[in-house]
Amino acid sequence: DPTLFSNPPPVTTGEEMVELVCFITGFTPATVEIEWLVDGVSGLLVATQTSPSPEEGANTFSATSRTNVSNVDWLEGKTFTCQVKHPASGTILQDHARFC
Repeated sequence: DPTLFSNPPPVTTGEEMVELVCFITGFTPATVEIEWLVDGVSGLLVATQTSPSPEEGANTFSATSRTNVSNVDWLEGKTFTCQVKHPASGTILQDHARFC
């Protein structure tokens, strides 16, 4: 089953955009579906993701997904969720990031 964690961005008030990064590790086979949600709503963010790549010394794969959100949305405290579906295992995982 995949393992998921996100990397909350540093708080910067001078930047217009904040990058959110989601790391997915330890899954096989290599097919995963990654989606970003804003306050539980899908389809609002455009993300780029790496193709799943083999993890060194293991028979599993890893991938990374990145998206940019406006600094205004981040500072307002909206919840950004990286949701990963791994069809082969039926697993759906979520990790959340928000300004505190």
